[in-house]
Amino acid sequence: MAERTCLQGTKTIRLSLTIRKRKGYLVFLLLCITALLFGTYIELLYIIRCFSESVKKDFQQSDVVSLNTLRHGDAVNTNQRSISSVKQFDIFGGKEKLIVWYNAARQHWNKSFTGIANCGQHRCKISQNPDHVPQADGVIVNAFYLKPNERPRNHSMKQMWIFYCKEPPSNLYSVKFPSRYWGKVFNWTLTYRADSDFVFPYGALYEKRNPVKRDWMKIAKEKSKSVAWFVGNCKTSSRREDYVRKLQSYGINIDIYGRCGKFKCPRKDERACLKDYRFYLAFENSFCSDYVTEKFFKTFEHDIIPVVRGGANYTHLFPRECVINTADFRHIRDLGSYLLRLEKNLTEYASYLQSKGRYRIGYPQPWCDICNRLFNIPKQKQTYDIDEWLRKKPCYKPRDI
Repeated sequence: MAERTCLQGTKTIRLSLTIRKRKGYLVFLLLCITALLFGTYIELLYIIRCFSESVKKDFQQSDVVSLNTLRHGDAVNTNQRSISSVKQFDIFGGKEKLIVWYNAARQHWNKSFTGIANCGQHRCKISQNPDHVPQADGVIVNAFYLKPNERPRNHSMKQMWIFYCKEPPSNLYSVKFPSRYWGKVFNWTLTYRADSDFVFPYGALYEKRNPVKRDWMKIAKEKSKSVAWFVGNCKTSSRREDYVRKLQSYGINIDIYGRCGKFKCPRKDERACLKDYRFYLAFENSFCSDYVTEKFFKTFEHDIIPVVRGGANYTHLFPRECVINTADFRHIRDLGSYLLRLEKNLTEYASYLQSKGRYRIGYPQPWCDICNRLFNIPKQKQTYDIDEWLRKKPCYKPRDI
């Protein structure tokens, strides 16, 4: 009886162990299946991610690279399909126009003449890559850098070609422009002249809303030098060098900086160099209508009074109370006497500084004007005879020497 009970107990224990072992196998199997499924899920996510990045990379390498090329003006050869798609559709899905520099100017500051022009309802891209000319809506040609025998490329009748030049006609003719190949290519003009289709001056003056209050009398008293002149072209059609010599002969102390004088001043130290001077000679190299260069505008970055001489109507263009115009004096001797008087009359000199301090310099940009006009091109396009247009406002010889 006891032996039977013992055998039954042994069987019960064995059965219990067998059940537990089977449960363990089942749990282990479930764990394995779960791990396998989880691993597959992670691997699937990784595959999806890789595929997504690959598609995104391919997209960027096709059209978005072209977009960046236009935005920064890099000279990258872009195939016609890509440039065409970029020209017609921007990243927001709207239509836009493409403006291309036929021959971008060499100065470093012209690198800023590229990018995106967002102009209200209209949008334009500006490129310095000449390979984009065939796809352009507007083509800007820097006339000063055209070679004498250079011929214009064939272009679509739908394109607008724009004559651009910041140099006066006297300097332009010195590089043998216009040639017979370019005389009637242009539809629009982009220059400093007031009669241009798009006026692009070297600068502009704007009245400050809240001018900073300063002790102008103290600034006037701290001045210890008379006149500064920064110049690199020593022989000009305006004969400014002759004018300066005569002004010196009437007792005006003029420190000449640059190639034409003995004084030197690195560009980075310009503020320190001009700090002690009362006057600055902003004399142009040519007497031409509307021609006012950076020589004048940069004086508004310093506490110094500009003395101007050129072919522009300064009285009409700028506030008279902060500019001394040589044209207001019958003789060079009269100008010299006036400058000597201002050096002694600090109250009057300080009033010049105060008047000048109400204005700031700005740099108007024409890109939105051009962009908006490209969306409204007239059916009958105008073509300029550039040589005739240039001669409407010719440069002339000075009459004050």
